[in-house]
Amino acid sequence: MYTKQTILKLLFIFILGSSFSLNALAGVIKGRVIDEDGLEVFGANVMIEATGTGTVTDFDGRFELLNLEKGTYSIVISYLSYTTQTISDVVVGDETVVLGDIKMTSAAVELGSVIVSAKALQNTENSVQTLKRKSIGAIDGISSQAFTNTGDSDAGAAMKRVTGVSVDGGKYVFVRGLGGRYSKTTLNGLEIPGLDPDRNSVQMDIFPTNLIENIIVYKTFTPNLPGTFTGGLVDISTKDFPETMTFNASVSVGMNPNVNLNSNFITHQGSKTDWLGYDDGSRTIPASIENSSIHPDFVLAATNPNASAELTKAFNKVVETQNSPAPLDHGISLSVGNQVDLFGKSLGFIAGMTYKHSYNFYENGVTGRYQFISADSDSLKLDRIFKDNKSEDEVLWSAIAAATLKLDNANKISISYLHNQSGMKETRFQEGPRYLEAIGYQEKTLAYMQRRLDVTQINGKHALGENGKFSVDWAGALSFAHMEQPDLRFLNNAYEINSNGDKEYSIQPSIGLIPTRYWRNLDEITFNGKIDLGYTFQNWTSKNTTVSAGGAYNYKSRSFGEQIYQFNSNSNVFPGNFDDYFADSNIISSENSNGVFLDEATLSGNQYDASSNVISAYSMVEMPLTNRLKSVFGARFELGTVNFTNIDFNDIKLLDNADLLPAFGLIYEPVKDKMNIRMSYNRTIARPTFKELAPVVFFEFLNNSFLLGNPDLNRTTVDNLDLRWEYFMKPGELISFSLFYKNFKDPIELTNNPQAKNGEWVFENVARANVYGIEFEFRKQLDFIAPLKNFTVGSNVTLIKSEAAIKPSELQDIRAVYPNASDVRPLYSQSPYIINAFINYQNQIGTQANLSYNVLGEKLYLVEIGAQPDVYEQPFHSLNFKVSQQFGTSKQFKVSFAVKNILDDTFDRSSEFAGNTYLFQSYRPGRDFSVGLSYNLVK
Repeated sequence: MYTKQTILKLLFIFILGSSFSLNALAGVIKGRVIDEDGLEVFGANVMIEATGTGTVTDFDGRFELLNLEKGTYSIVISYLSYTTQTISDVVVGDETVVLGDIKMTSAAVELGSVIVSAKALQNTENSVQTLKRKSIGAIDGISSQAFTNTGDSDAGAAMKRVTGVSVDGGKYVFVRGLGGRYSKTTLNGLEIPGLDPDRNSVQMDIFPTNLIENIIVYKTFTPNLPGTFTGGLVDISTKDFPETMTFNASVSVGMNPNVNLNSNFITHQGSKTDWLGYDDGSRTIPASIENSSIHPDFVLAATNPNASAELTKAFNKVVETQNSPAPLDHGISLSVGNQVDLFGKSLGFIAGMTYKHSYNFYENGVTGRYQFISADSDSLKLDRIFKDNKSEDEVLWSAIAAATLKLDNANKISISYLHNQSGMKETRFQEGPRYLEAIGYQEKTLAYMQRRLDVTQINGKHALGENGKFSVDWAGALSFAHMEQPDLRFLNNAYEINSNGDKEYSIQPSIGLIPTRYWRNLDEITFNGKIDLGYTFQNWTSKNTTVSAGGAYNYKSRSFGEQIYQFNSNSNVFPGNFDDYFADSNIISSENSNGVFLDEATLSGNQYDASSNVISAYSMVEMPLTNRLKSVFGARFELGTVNFTNIDFNDIKLLDNADLLPAFGLIYEPVKDKMNIRMSYNRTIARPTFKELAPVVFFEFLNNSFLLGNPDLNRTTVDNLDLRWEYFMKPGELISFSLFYKNFKDPIELTNNPQAKNGEWVFENVARANVYGIEFEFRKQLDFIAPLKNFTVGSNVTLIKSEAAIKPSELQDIRAVYPNASDVRPLYSQSPYIINAFINYQNQIGTQANLSYNVLGEKLYLVEIGAQPDVYEQPFHSLNFKVSQQFGTSKQFKVSFAVKNILDDTFDRSSEFAGNTYLFQSYRPGRDFSVGLSYNLVK
């Protein structure tokens, strides 16, 4: 349990500890030695010219000269095949001197007198550009510098800036039009569990950007990466420890005129700990229900109404919405990092936390449903049209602690812990006519979801042999994920207008309108470990060839449960509000046979435990063929199994596949360090999820439909072809052009059964699918135009075409109405185009401004049954602006202002028929304004 007092105590200790660390080191010179490509130089000699004493760089290129007296020094850096560098007039005082990156070149370069007191940023767009240029595969990415520029607060918001990436629902990443099973997310190179019972995807919105160094998207498979991605592998790197003592603090407040301080904001009573992102227990199923040996249903209500009444009354009475102005959005973040001496070894550490509380609200939204009549009709038949008001009250807080111990210059061990906690309270009210039933309809939704992720990681890096020719890297992680949706309340009723114009209310069980309360929870444990071995030598080109091999093991265990309780009665009478409906006087009893009674509708088969094991091994060679041409080739072997248990099945094996995944690539460098042409072929796989494989008919309460698992599913294999040309004009500038093609064998699609009376969906392997597309990116500084020298412009554009086969039975029903209908449709949530653009301004006095734009083409949201037109999510034009100004004696303070959704665009989902547009959902989220203040101390 967290309390305000506990949090304040922890915050006090955090700040006290950071203050204590301010005096950690003095008389120290630090730096990093890199080559012309920006790569770390291992084993370079770093000497103090006057004394001849010194050290050598570790395999990260870093060095430290310790226990120096105050004075002025010259530092000499030498390494075989590189020109010796001398840095003169380095002044050592009470504070650590950080020289930053020192580049070794093949030509003589004279460095002038330097007095350095701060380290150059490592988490910049330039550093991501260097990674792209030197990578053995095609990658894209975004750095924490870009997060700061655009004002994106979580990884989900930031990812949409990356070339070829879209984000579904603010959480789920789609790379090159592929998400879910076809994209993968790792944290510091290791797998982490998901928090969605219906997907294997990681929810990106739980990672605040304050704790992220960069996010890299691997778009081509190489054997040292997991073989279970096709669109892309997204790797989130958390912040690394700094070279010297740093302390950062920031606060922010935000306002949306449609949301904050709006007296129409709809909400409901929550728990005392909602502000910490978790429920205090007030939403749990009553103990008398959990421990009861009596099953509550209509039989109990008829035979023992008093016992039924006791169980019915046990639930909390929070069943109505209320209007109350939402406070301002607010957030705070703190971090501290340093390097200290521990028993003669260098220990680097970083600790940080971030807290954010935000609100969303729209009113006068529209929800519509329609029915297909015939192909000859010029319109769809209106089924229902509702006015829609919805609010979200969300808390997200995270904490990170990481430490790295350098045993010597060739060996280091790191450990880190990350905790994420989020909670969202959702309140919704919909009202309007249901034309087919000739009634009015009201629905209130009171929901809460809490998510928790705990990740502990440990890794080691070791360089062995002369100049580190042999390398051993290993890592392991243990992760726990918990998702809980306690007491989701669907409270619905019907009404009719009488002759006096008044509403006469009723409950209508015959058409599925029964007040219902729903609980579900998911727990997932993931353990994974990996080892990578490498040996580097020079071949006939006098360039380095690296032979690598390794293995990995990944274990995942998931437990899912849900419970459903409906509140029925022998009378359809409804008093007009749910406070009166659930009042004790309206509960069934021996004197009130028409009262409300509890009817449990839980399906025991929906509770399950499942596990998966994946064992992998690989071998790979990076070999230059000429001075300009390099090859990368190898293969990965993966053995994957999935087991499933529920009330009907005990630990049955649903999947057992062994796959050999080849990869081959060529990298041609027409202009050294400036231009690459990449070509690659590889094969990847996509495994079905636990739920997709389960031999169970799931009742999907949230969608009021049945979902059939399919134990006969095959895993999908995908052949991938990529071609990329990239030109790096100078640091911070690039232009690239990519082509890609993907061919799927046995793709898995969610298909419907047109003959089913109620909604029925099943996962099936369809005949084929293809994805192909083009990516373009550029980034250019405008310093060649004097008045625009402080501006940088950039854009990325992705054009994608996807085709997935429609299963024969569904196609037959469609062609019965439309004989010439296509036998393919786009993949789910795949946009035909993604466009990003930005203008950035930065001057010498600490002023920075950024204008960014993002839009996605319409994407398939819902596949309808038969000839009913499918629903598509329409483009949302997002234009955002942020400006900041540094101030203070050393620019340690920064104030910022940001506005999002400048165009005040509308979010729409709709379908098209006979030239007309039919709204499925529409609302206006409004503009967000925020101001922030940050403090950054570097000592």
